[in-house]
Amino acid sequence: MLKLTIIASSLLIIVINNFVHCDHSVQMPVYRLSPYESLKNNCVMNKENIIFCEKPSRSLRQILTNTSNIYENIIHIADGYFVVRLSIGTPPQLFVVDFDTGSPNLWVASVNCLSNCAKMNKYDATLSSTYIANGNNFSVGYGDGSLVEGIFSIDTVIMNGIEIKNQTFTECNSINGTSSLLSDGILGLSYPDLKFNNDTTILINMWNRGLISKPLFSIYLNPDKNSSYESGLIFGDIDSSKYTGSITYVPVVIQIYWEFLMDSIYVNSTIINSSLYAIIDTTTTFILGPTQSIDTLNIALGGTYDSSAGMYKVDCITRSLSSFSNVTFIVGGEVFSLTPLQYILTLNNGVNDYLCYTIFVPFNIHDSRGNLYWIFGTYFLYRFYSIFDFVNNQVGLATSISYNWTKSFDESLFNNLSKTTQSIISTASSSTQTTIVTSMGIQMNTFIRHTLNDIALLVGLFFIKTV
Repeated sequence: MLKLTIIASSLLIIVINNFVHCDHSVQMPVYRLSPYESLKNNCVMNKENIIFCEKPSRSLRQILTNTSNIYENIIHIADGYFVVRLSIGTPPQLFVVDFDTGSPNLWVASVNCLSNCAKMNKYDATLSSTYIANGNNFSVGYGDGSLVEGIFSIDTVIMNGIEIKNQTFTECNSINGTSSLLSDGILGLSYPDLKFNNDTTILINMWNRGLISKPLFSIYLNPDKNSSYESGLIFGDIDSSKYTGSITYVPVVIQIYWEFLMDSIYVNSTIINSSLYAIIDTTTTFILGPTQSIDTLNIALGGTYDSSAGMYKVDCITRSLSSFSNVTFIVGGEVFSLTPLQYILTLNNGVNDYLCYTIFVPFNIHDSRGNLYWIFGTYFLYRFYSIFDFVNNQVGLATSISYNWTKSFDESLFNNLSKTTQSIISTASSSTQTTIVTSMGIQMNTFIRHTLNDIALLVGLFFIKTV
């Protein structure tokens, strides 16, 4: 689980519960937590008068610390923290939990928890008539140094009125180093963790009990808080009203974090890298990638590295929006592009004083086989509907109905935004056209490259056979 979110003391919960009905599925309302203000821990000022504050942040076997106030403000702007509600026990005890494609376990704080869980709703086994003792120990350490410990228990879990009986979960009695967690626990949606062979994930249990018609779940996240099309997590079905066009499926290469292989990444027609591993992580905000690739990508966009933020800054004052290229990911032979309005963050650093950053953040992390990989967070999910198919071991992507939504910008930005808005809106709204033009060249490039590789392989095989 990689969490790049803001610590908050006050939260606004926006209820999201508008779904298309699907038979044999469990449809989860998704809630957005909006922080009003952040907590700053152990803050110091460096010689450049930049304030640095230590802020815990979960990651997949990595540590992120000493996050600056600029990065913290950027997270404020990003404002992407999504949770769901579920109940455990009979009568039901309510919890607000992260839904996390990067971890497998369902855990909530226990009534016996005395460590860093004062503000959490807590599970009390003595109040549930359907509680079944398990007692096996649970312990998970996260990359930020945090540690969650407890015991496995069994009880009825209720999600949007659907009862999932005899669900194994963890009631935690020690939660250390997770002060950035804004919820009561985590609903893990990755593949089962084999070291906990007694732990059946929510998805598998629902499938085994016939509660869902397909062993998959799908996610739609909407960046527009005021839209009538609401975010949702659906178990067992795909909501065809939340995407356009066809779904592109790619096989899962490592059955842990829904990891798949990308074909390549382009900025305009310049290839950044090829044969790249990636995961989709619902608890990550931005798009993270290997440092070398991210550096190349951001430099191609005209970015300069800002060490105080750990991100790449771009000129949003004198440059026109049309001078920024699309960033294109080729997955399963299909094009998934992000436009400048979708990947540039604007930060008001004072009266008419703006800083702009890209969402492409350098971060080296390796999978279980030693491969560096990319992490697609919520800023990617805002634009692309995602499907996670357990039995067929595949991930699906399609263009979201929210693809063309863009945040409003100050007209003073991008060399007077009003002068270029029309052309940019035209580019974004007809992204299928712009993308098709660029993608035809990209796909032709990819086709030629693959064809040459095939020819080389055939020639090699020919010589092997003749020898």
